[in-house]
Amino acid sequence: MKHQHLHNNMSKGFSLIEVLIVLTIFAILSIAIIVILNPIEQINRGRDISLIQISETLSNAASRYLISQNKVPWNSSIQTTTLSSSQGQSLVANIISLGELKQNFVANNDKFEELYITTNEINNELLLCFQPHSKAYQQHPFTIFSQNGDFNPRCFENRSECYFCFGNYELGNIVENAGNGGSGGNEESNMTEEELLCRDFEPEYPKYPWTCNSSDKLIQYGCTNYCVADKGCDGYCAIGQRHLIKSYYATNSNVIQCLLADDVNTEEYCVADPFARCDIKSYNSDPSDYAWGCTNPRRPYKWAI
Repeated sequence: MKHQHLHNNMSKGFSLIEVLIVLTIFAILSIAIIVILNPIEQINRGRDISLIQISETLSNAASRYLISQNKVPWNSSIQTTTLSSSQGQSLVANIISLGELKQNFVANNDKFEELYITTNEINNELLLCFQPHSKAYQQHPFTIFSQNGDFNPRCFENRSECYFCFGNYELGNIVENAGNGGSGGNEESNMTEEELLCRDFEPEYPKYPWTCNSSDKLIQYGCTNYCVADKGCDGYCAIGQRHLIKSYYATNSNVIQCLLADDVNTEEYCVADPFARCDIKSYNSDPSDYAWGCTNPRRPYKWAI
């Protein structure tokens, strides 16, 4: 009888332990789910995507206006102001008046205060920039601009004041002609150093950053081009190697489709000397650190420092 009583107590004890274990597991799983889902991050990511969609819609409409009217839709040069400003509202009204933008576009006006617009008079381009809310887009390879759409090399060290810009991928503007291949045509004995170095080009994985090119590698995601940025000799690669990040984007109507494929639209790879040169600059380089001259696509061919 005593033995049976002890057995029952032990059974109850084990049951309580099992319940505590299960509760602990549920608590851990609940925390993990909250961390994984991160509702605030998801909300912020949704806000960023909404701003990107507004930017794409307005940029495409402005392009159609330019083609149909043979003039830009802004009345005077816009030197970085919000879309909610009088200049921004005038721009939107001009495009709507010709039917290139639907009237309900103004339903998004609660977000217009976050979008900064700048016009580029040289190529009739409209630049739209915003500061991302989500960590995902704060760390996006294209969040490397100032408020006016100019490339900001400091963004590789601190993204807190950097902007995601639409309509002007500054890295893409480095490219004058998108295509594959390098120089060629002359015998090596008659080739200059620049021609020889330019001939050594890998279209899908360039040895130097700040190279932009067309690519059909991610065509199934709507991506048509890529640009390579520099993360420096940050420990991601082996000692003495430079960490490069290749970001894909689209130059057609698939901009959003490519952008949202954020699980595949960036690639990281490493380059060794003589391309890495961690000895002369271990942190992020910028375009001015290189000698330029290669064409098709235009790109660096050696370090200039």
